[in-house]
Amino acid sequence: PNPGTPPQIRGALTADLTINVEDIDRFCGHLRLNDLPLMFDLDGDRAVGDDDLRVLVKDILGSVPGDADLNGRFDSEDFVAVFTAGQFNRDTPTASWATGDWNCDGVFDNEDLIVAAPYYS
Repeated sequence: PNPGTPPQIRGALTADLTINVEDIDRFCGHLRLNDLPLMFDLDGDRAVGDDDLRVLVKDILGSVPGDADLNGRFDSEDFVAVFTAGQFNRDTPTASWATGDWNCDGVFDNEDLIVAAPYYS
């Protein structure tokens, strides 16, 4: 690396170099735009897509779809959080991981619940 360039931390996709929900949201935003820089290639296959999102969520963050608070499980606390946020079935793509967008399309709807359902505990 060049002097003054921070080291790349696998999964840290934002400038703060921490790995958290903002990294998922940034990944999803780029995925929606089909703007996928190689720094988002988290599985090492030189292509960026859904597999990289799974690596970020499961392997790096130790989480699952539906886990809005990133505590490692999808449970009733996550349901309360996402439905309280009021994003369900909105027409505008403003949802984030923490507000129910678990398939990266920008909205919280039935499709997200289908993606997350196998992980509910």
